[in-house]
Amino acid sequence: VRYVGVYLGPGGVVPHAAASVLANRYGDCKDHATLLEALLGSAGIDSTVALVNNGDAYRLPEVPTLGVLNHAIVYVPSLQLYLDPTAESVAGGFLPPSLLGKPAVLARSGEFAMIPFFQPARSRTLTRFDIRPDGSSAFRVTRTSSGAQAEPYRRVVRATAPSERERFVERMLQGLGHEGRGVLEPGDTDSVGDDYTLSFRGASDSFAQLPGPAGLATTYNFWGGLGDAVQAFAQEPERRQEFVCPAIDAEDELQFSLPKRARVLALPRAVKVEDANFAYRSRYERRGALVTVKRQLKFRHTQATCSPADYRRMRPALERMLRDLRTQVVVKGG
Repeated sequence: VRYVGVYLGPGGVVPHAAASVLANRYGDCKDHATLLEALLGSAGIDSTVALVNNGDAYRLPEVPTLGVLNHAIVYVPSLQLYLDPTAESVAGGFLPPSLLGKPAVLARSGEFAMIPFFQPARSRTLTRFDIRPDGSSAFRVTRTSSGAQAEPYRRVVRATAPSERERFVERMLQGLGHEGRGVLEPGDTDSVGDDYTLSFRGASDSFAQLPGPAGLATTYNFWGGLGDAVQAFAQEPERRQEFVCPAIDAEDELQFSLPKRARVLALPRAVKVEDANFAYRSRYERRGALVTVKRQLKFRHTQATCSPADYRRMRPALERMLRDLRTQVVVKGG
């Protein structure tokens, strides 16, 4: 059933009958919601259409306004579950991030409800550089996205032509300031599970200025990850209005396999940051020729948006994390 909006007469606010939507094979959000409600009802599952804002409004105005409740989804009371039948970017059971933490009106009863501001979404990234004596390196990145993050990544890769996939790694290396080449291993793009794993592998020229001494960055954000999450959160030095502050659950592990006779001149110190919202840890270890950097970050808030006062309180923690993300491992070739 395609998403098509046909607004004749009251069609902008009144949905078509479920049988009509099914016969025509098209409709807008309220038509899709009405059809899903009917299908659930035929299976003995009670549900109702829920009206919500699909933009930047996280509060309803005191005076009723037609344009604020501009999107229709479905609520299943027995499961306390919201479903958006027109959201192609998420899997069933999850919602687009733009709908989280917003007030809704349940069409059947006219009651107000609040869409949950949290849904499971995790990222786990393992990056390894095998550094050669001349400073070049072979690398491999494996990223697993789970929960609400799985389908968006899977969908992007699935929709990208194979010829374009071949340039993924090259463009990402350029974004990190390196030259090189590589290939994308897309994983199972046809799965519908809550975990999706993809990999990059390739080679980077002049990765480290050996024989050195040389500083190796401890943060490499290949298409998202912990570092990107922190930097996106802290991109403004000051906030003057409320802003969206999504939950974060990320783990990154970075490994450097050093050449023979290479020495580690300096390792950063471990960092631990904990407050009412953030839980951040970093560790730096060396075992033989292998240097490992591990970082974990979780962020939770009581609602989908944060205030300027919240941001001022969080800023010291963010600055500590940013300093840690900018640290380097200093090495010298043999």
